[in-house]
Amino acid sequence: MKEGTKRLVQVAAMASMLVAPARALDYSICFDPLVPPFSPDYQLVVVANPLMLVSLGVAGTINYGDSPCGVPIAGSHPIAGYIGMMTGGVGSFHSGADDSAAYFVGSPWGGNEWSYVTIRSVGPDGATSDIRWGEAGFNLLVAPTASYRRLVAEDNSNDGIAARLICNVIGGVVRFEWRLTNTNADVRQVGLRHGSWVGFINSAGGFSGYHSNTYTLLPNGRPNRIHQQWSRAEDPISFPSFLDFYFRQSSPYPSLRVHTGPASGGLQDASNVSRLVLTDQILALSDLWESRVLPDAAISDPTFLLYFDPVPVGPGQTRRIIYYMTPPWANNIMRVDVVQGEQLPDVLGYAVTAEAPQLIAYSDTGTNNLDPNPFFITTWIDNQYAAVNREITLRDVNVTLTLPDGITFAPGETNTKTLSSVPPGQVFNVRWQVQADGTTTGPQKYRVSVTAIPGINEVIEGTIMIASTPRANIVGGPQLVGFPWVFASDDLATITGLTVGAGAQLDAFKWDTLLNTYLRVSRVSDRGSAQWWIADTDYPNTLLNGASAPTDSVGGEFRVVLLKGWNLISNPYPYPVQLNQIIATAQSDPGRVLTWADLITRGWVRSTLYRYDPFDPPYKFNSDPAQLVLPGLGYWVLVNTETPINVFWPPVFVPGLPGSSRSVDPFQSNQRNWRLQLVARGEGESDASNYIGMVETRQKAMELSAPEPPSMPNSQIRLSLEREDEQGRTMLWAQDVRENQGRASFTVRFFSNRAGTFALSWPNIAQIPRNVRLVLRDLQTGQTRDLRGASAHTFTLGEAGERTFLVSVEPGTSARPVIGGVQIVSDSRDVNSPVTIQYSVSTSANVTVRILSPAGREVYSALRGRSEDAGANSVVWNKRDNNGRAVAPGNYIVEILAETLDGQRARVTRPVIVIR
Repeated sequence: MKEGTKRLVQVAAMASMLVAPARALDYSICFDPLVPPFSPDYQLVVVANPLMLVSLGVAGTINYGDSPCGVPIAGSHPIAGYIGMMTGGVGSFHSGADDSAAYFVGSPWGGNEWSYVTIRSVGPDGATSDIRWGEAGFNLLVAPTASYRRLVAEDNSNDGIAARLICNVIGGVVRFEWRLTNTNADVRQVGLRHGSWVGFINSAGGFSGYHSNTYTLLPNGRPNRIHQQWSRAEDPISFPSFLDFYFRQSSPYPSLRVHTGPASGGLQDASNVSRLVLTDQILALSDLWESRVLPDAAISDPTFLLYFDPVPVGPGQTRRIIYYMTPPWANNIMRVDVVQGEQLPDVLGYAVTAEAPQLIAYSDTGTNNLDPNPFFITTWIDNQYAAVNREITLRDVNVTLTLPDGITFAPGETNTKTLSSVPPGQVFNVRWQVQADGTTTGPQKYRVSVTAIPGINEVIEGTIMIASTPRANIVGGPQLVGFPWVFASDDLATITGLTVGAGAQLDAFKWDTLLNTYLRVSRVSDRGSAQWWIADTDYPNTLLNGASAPTDSVGGEFRVVLLKGWNLISNPYPYPVQLNQIIATAQSDPGRVLTWADLITRGWVRSTLYRYDPFDPPYKFNSDPAQLVLPGLGYWVLVNTETPINVFWPPVFVPGLPGSSRSVDPFQSNQRNWRLQLVARGEGESDASNYIGMVETRQKAMELSAPEPPSMPNSQIRLSLEREDEQGRTMLWAQDVRENQGRASFTVRFFSNRAGTFALSWPNIAQIPRNVRLVLRDLQTGQTRDLRGASAHTFTLGEAGERTFLVSVEPGTSARPVIGGVQIVSDSRDVNSPVTIQYSVSTSANVTVRILSPAGREVYSALRGRSEDAGANSVVWNKRDNNGRAVAPGNYIVEILAETLDGQRARVTRPVIVIR
């Protein structure tokens, strides 16, 4: 400790930890029972709650023995500046394997070669200075602080850069905030690198990450096994938003998520990591700043590096860097106040953490063929009304759980549970036992709502991944299905227990890609393929007889052959698989392995998958390569090449897997990117999966344009978009997206196999930018409609046939409305008589007229968004408020607002006096 510059030191007592016996979950397992582990000056501080723990080495050394850990842990190691992390005393409620479990090698005791932060300063002459933060001691250390659950530590030893860490443990979140202040008289380039060697220890004393790779998942869902590095500047699109480290795939506890930028749940203030490195400890941490990544080298000592590259910091200025670490099983909501200067940030209100099992796996013997089942959903409430002298106890904390379809509360459970009080700084929890019925699969969202006195209401969502089971909710009407099971008999009547065939309880069709037509079948589709079922009524929770689980979910490489044209495929495993994990070969060039992205880039496969939603027909489509392909469903995929393609389904990478060692793409509308939905309805059917749109680039337009798949069997109406593809062939499209050049014309084709009255509507017109004008023209009648001025167009077909429409896109008018001729008059001298507000608008607009108080609060709304043509208009106010009560005498304000269809606005105000 630097006595000459020390301002304040308050070290948390560690006596209870220093005399603790060796435990299986942290690196005390490496202590030599014959040698004292701690030097006389050993000091370590800890901040923790039941979920998470952070330790900081202050001074001294730690000594580890030769067994069971060995080199490089064995021996004496300095701890000053060491950053350790563990789960808290409870960790996840769903596993005892991570109670007080170490995340980083040495946790919590230390070894500052294995987890530390580097501060870099670059002077005006280009000279670089790097220090291991805290290694030379601290100028300031407060741990824990009187308020909240945090520590504050500062080291000023690097070339005039005062580096302060403020570390909070909030619910299931660890927040690192660094303040790097330049105390020099000139500009310095200031940067930071956080590096940690991930080394889990579970309750059985097993290691993962220490001389063995963890199960490390990237956001694309594929495990990482080799050295990797990413640069946000060079490739911002593929830069991972997080890294997930798991003990093993089959044993996903303990586990840690390292965020690399802003995230939801209160983590939006995070800084963007400049560079991310994942390599071995010896290549990452032996140098204070530089690191090495070997080509195609397997990782054995997984170490991550978060680089925040140097940027200019002026004299007296401060660079703030914030990043977060959480367990991947935790869903969090927390709020930290943004402050300036020396003030420490406040944590606002209370934090909420919700957790459920990461995977409900398939099991032959489990309840409804699932395990665990029943299972628990847990919510933690962390009372952060804990600022010193401002503490408040939370009272009447009501926690309500809303479950998705297919999951129900166990007998005796209620959806709302109440905590009578949560003291300041304390973390309490509630739990529900729930059960899955085996009919739903894939990611299922649950919602937790929390109310408390005081505090705002909080809502948090979590996801439960559920495996498929040999059960099906057969619905009346069509549905597109494909099963991952191995059936003892492929006869559909045997499998479903229903009569099968034309006019029977269940009719089935397969698609013949070569013939480009449907064929009626009586046998179930092969694994990896799909077929249509059309049932006469609902048959819920139908057991599929003779089904057994496939044995290749772990090994993978299940092969499906795709031919030119439309193909029906399905996931051959009981667990969801990300589309971009599929690999393939072309039968004309079998030696070259291609990714899904390669197939799209070559133009061999369209990027879009289509599935049929029987509850919102017809198709939902998605071109996101990271989408989950769910078991039990069928998907259309379009192949554009003559050569057959061998598609190989990968092993299942979902954490927690036993035995392992047209919803449309999200589309954010703005002035240059937008999409309009077109819906056809009539004669008891609808077709709602049709979109036209414009985006900034031609490449993006090509990626988002989606050809129209074949209609379901026996369908009567169809709406499509018609244009040429990249090769000049006229095609029908479900989604026609163009490069935004201001103007465009879209051809819309409607087909019906029967006569009737039909309607074409555009329900999301309000989401289209106001500077875009869209006009529909019926080519048969010549009738035109401005889509902003009408909600639908109705037409009649006297017989089966088709109708063609054009939707024209052009820039909207930019004329700004003008409000003039404003007069406020009364027809009588009676003080209670109403007043007339007269005005004129220069162009057609939606007009709102309100009476406001002097403070600007609404008293009365005379008009709200009424469509008015250009010219003079008037409205009457009877001197009453919106509740019909006579207003008090005094001064009021008349506000007139006019807004055109393209979003141009005008506003005028006039005073009015009420006398009684």
